[in-house]
Amino acid sequence: MRHLELGQIIAPAQLRRAANNKFPVLSMTMRDGLVNQADKFKKRIASADTSSYKVVKRNQLVVGFPIDEGVLAFQNLYDEAIVSPAYNIWNLQDNVSVDSKYLEQFLRSPSALVFYTSKLRSTTARRRTLPNDIFLSLSVPVPPLAEQKRIVKLLGEADELRKLRTQAGRCSAALIPALFHETFGDPLGRDGHWPSVTIESIAAQEKYSIVDGPFGASLKQADYRESGVPVIRIKNISADGKFVERDFLYISELKHEELKRSAIKGGDILVSRVGTLGNSCIYPGTFPKALLSTTGVCKITVDDKKVDRVFLHSLILTPQFQQQIKNSSSSAVQSYFNLTALRNWRLILPPLSQQREFAQRVTEIRELEASQATSRTRLDALFQSMLHRAFNGEL
Repeated sequence: MRHLELGQIIAPAQLRRAANNKFPVLSMTMRDGLVNQADKFKKRIASADTSSYKVVKRNQLVVGFPIDEGVLAFQNLYDEAIVSPAYNIWNLQDNVSVDSKYLEQFLRSPSALVFYTSKLRSTTARRRTLPNDIFLSLSVPVPPLAEQKRIVKLLGEADELRKLRTQAGRCSAALIPALFHETFGDPLGRDGHWPSVTIESIAAQEKYSIVDGPFGASLKQADYRESGVPVIRIKNISADGKFVERDFLYISELKHEELKRSAIKGGDILVSRVGTLGNSCIYPGTFPKALLSTTGVCKITVDDKKVDRVFLHSLILTPQFQQQIKNSSSSAVQSYFNLTALRNWRLILPPLSQQREFAQRVTEIRELEASQATSRTRLDALFQSMLHRAFNGEL
């Protein structure tokens, strides 16, 4: 297969500023390339003064930063639009038969990203740049034009499958709040359909059913170990209600026993209480013993005879309950709530049989989500394999 240096394929575009003219404003994304800023963010976030923004014509290449994350794309949305003045714009050379879609796929491929990463300049991670002369020295595999188009078609079909699977995952994630609203109505009980109670009233009647982590002085940096009993932090609770099994800190068994007031067990509901409020998950009991961190997370051990934990967890994640959590924040400097506020949060309490019926449907949706996540992982791996093979003449 023939190879050309990138500098033989593209050349710098003539600089043209927006000045006082009105153009669509484009933003660069890692996954979707150039997108209309208003569509992505539901509003325009560019500076009111876009006179210094660069005009980019159709089929010109826009290169953003950090380039090692593949933030580059050909502009094929408008005849003319504008992009940040920090971006570089390039033209395809007229005398080279290279399909722009093929070139974009290659410039975002794993082998190209490895090249960028190895050549970046600067010591500050987010400000590292790739000098143009090095960028243009990148070796590009250039098969015949018909082969380029075949590769683009195959990769496009594979990528479309990935996008469809991602969309299906988003639809599944939206099912649970919709199902809750359809089944029970207002989770705070303001519509009068169900009795309204407090969190404290449905917690288990045991000494430490609603607790937060130990005080800072009780658990210091020097107490952490390379292994032992895991300490659960905010980063172990995802925004979509799942427990994240990575990035644990560890303490000794002895320290855990000393701080057992803040211990957690399988089935406890964990809620983030500092910074990002209201992220919640049901602790799956991954470890025989575990402890809450000094700040950021609290736990609720429920009374199984009063409330189903899957029902309660789903309720906590509803928009209405999340707003109640935010309203209970007690600081203008940093968002957080205390345990007194948590104990007084209000929620509905339908009959336990209906809670369990709802919980069964949620479990089925979660199983569907897990299956979809596995499928997405496989499709991503397949796509990366296809990228590697495509630009090595093996596809």
